[in-house]
Amino acid sequence: MNTTLSKERYSAVRQSSEGQRLTENQIISTSAIADILNGEIHRSGSFIETLQHYGFTFSRGERFDAQRAEIMIRKVYEARFGETMSTTRERLLERESILRDSGGEQALHYARSVLHKICDGKTMPYYKAQDEASVEMSRQHGVTENFSKKMMAQSFEAAEGRSLYEAGKALEEQYHRPVREAQRASQRSERTQYQRSGPSM
Repeated sequence: MNTTLSKERYSAVRQSSEGQRLTENQIISTSAIADILNGEIHRSGSFIETLQHYGFTFSRGERFDAQRAEIMIRKVYEARFGETMSTTRERLLERESILRDSGGEQALHYARSVLHKICDGKTMPYYKAQDEASVEMSRQHGVTENFSKKMMAQSFEAAEGRSLYEAGKALEEQYHRPVREAQRASQRSERTQYQRSGPSM
């Protein structure tokens, strides 16, 4: 048994009507694909293209076509997460419709956290800070990461009169770039010393 699958989820898939017909390797593969699809739904709110891609890829090594593979993946997803992919998506969209009208302050809080992540502590580039904040907001409020990014950008611009991207990139240039350049200089120096001295015996 693949130790990366929890015993509970493995048992749920194995005992499902679809899982009883699958081999061990097929359960491992379809469960991994189901996890990817769940992540994609929480990231973007969509899954059709990703499902089609993995259904085709999965079917290439099996004795069934891509359409059958997609059905298998859908059923394994439902056994693994207790709901269909469409239900997962609809639940996120429902939460977004509520937060769209009442979540401006929460979104602004996460937007400002992007700036703190860039200039505080070890610092990080804008794209990474924005991604971390969007994941935090999406998990806290049950919405997609893409929706979180959009709301953060809108709320910040409404409050500050400038784009979150511009503010973040300016701080990245001021705080993160010097750190990154210093790290690169240190790495170049270490490589030069290594090349001059050669590997130790």
